Amino acid sequence: DIAVIYPENVGFDADAFTKRLGLDPNKVVSLSSRQQNQNVNDIGPCSIRDLFVRYLDVLGTPKRSVFETMYFFCSDEEEKEKVLELSTAEGNDLFHSYCKKEHRTYVEIFEDFSSCMPPLEYIAEMIPMLKPREFSISSSPTAHGRNCLHLTAALVQYLTPNQRMIHGVCSSWFKYLGNSNIKQIVPLWIKRGVLRVPENPCSPLILVGPGTGVAPMRALIYERSMAPRTHSTETEMVLYFGCRKRDMDFYYANEWEKLKSEGALTDIHVAFSRDQVKKHYVQNLIKQNGAKVFQILCRSNGYLYISGSAKRMPADVKEAVIDVIVEYGDINKTDAARVLKKMELQGRYKVEAWS
Repeated sequence: DIAVIYPENVGFDADAFTKRLGLDPNKVVSLSSRQQNQNVNDIGPCSIRDLFVRYLDVLGTPKRSVFETMYFFCSDEEEKEKVLELSTAEGNDLFHSYCKKEHRTYVEIFEDFSSCMPPLEYIAEMIPMLKPREFSISSSPTAHGRNCLHLTAALVQYLTPNQRMIHGVCSSWFKYLGNSNIKQIVPLWIKRGVLRVPENPCSPLILVGPGTGVAPMRALIYERSMAPRTHSTETEMVLYFGCRKRDMDFYYANEWEKLKSEGALTDIHVAFSRDQVKKHYVQNLIKQNGAKVFQILCRSNGYLYISGSAKRMPADVKEAVIDVIVEYGDINKTDAARVLKKMELQGRYKVEAWS
């Protein structure tokens, strides 16, 4: 299943930002969805500090229309001229270089245009709501307990073209929680995921989960490992995992070996894309193990589950499986695609991906 997390903004001085806008951090306010002109629930009562920490996406990147609104609240003529330029089509190059490419935040633009002092009701319209983040749950309720929930998240941080370090909102919050000695409530709700353990305990499984895509695969492996096993129910469960470097992001490496030794995991194939000159990915491993993949999927009516980034990986894995079916099934590509489509209709081919 999937945990829908409501993160908080950390890594900025909420009180300083509030005071910069001429507001009292401790003042209690309420905002209605009508006031915000957004399709959201009412906010508050809460302090203005909490409004910026918990509800508004102050660390997000503004749209061009924000600068158009800022124009009316700048008292400095030079700043008015600059925000006006940023808001027009003629200033598109400046907007991209200053704002989009550099992932400039609302906090930063209000620091840069210090004469801009919009009232709170306009600020609430300018800054959108902080959106929840979705994470595939990586724990099994049977193996780890129903009161325990594991998530697998990578710490998001990267450099902009001008070498400014950008930090992901939710992963930074996770890091903050991990370093804090104070117990905190994490607002979340659970929604049903795509991937489920097959009803038939004898059904073999091929799990493809590179990077943090391994999260639901870990949950499935542990969940099935807790089912009573007899000789008649022993079956194959093969994991394909990929990451950049073995010593940096080979998630749960020790667990996979333990699960293999216990018979819960039949095999694991790993592609480390940056540990050699030629990049190697999970789709390459599937082709290398084509005979076994074909046997599991087409001879044993097995299941193929894919999870991870929606960019290219799911399509590349699908193409690799089609190539395997063509080679070992001695059919053409069109018929191989039909085989995979039939698997999908039967619920034996599923993808859980995110952008």
